[in-house]
Amino acid sequence: MNFNDYFLHDATVLKVIEYPETQTFDFHINYPINWEENIFEPKIIRFNNVTLYHRNEIRFNGLPTILKVDIINEHKIALITNSGERIIEFETWVLI
Repeated sequence: MNFNDYFLHDATVLKVIEYPETQTFDFHINYPINWEENIFEPKIIRFNNVTLYHRNEIRFNGLPTILKVDIINEHKIALITNSGERIIEFETWVLI
């Protein structure tokens, strides 16, 4: 999968769950499906075989909103939010 195929701008991060036994991270998000009518749908971005998860964010009131995804390389991204950034290094990912 390629992050450029998905428009994550304005998706809100509801929660992040780590599964240490499988090195999996699930980002539960509200995914925008219709901006004109402000319609969002719950989705999960699942990162598999995560080797790095670094959160560099300020204290923030409300849910973080994804502003953009910086693709560092095929297996490493930075999710830029209105409260900072989250860097994730992984083997594979899927949007479910």
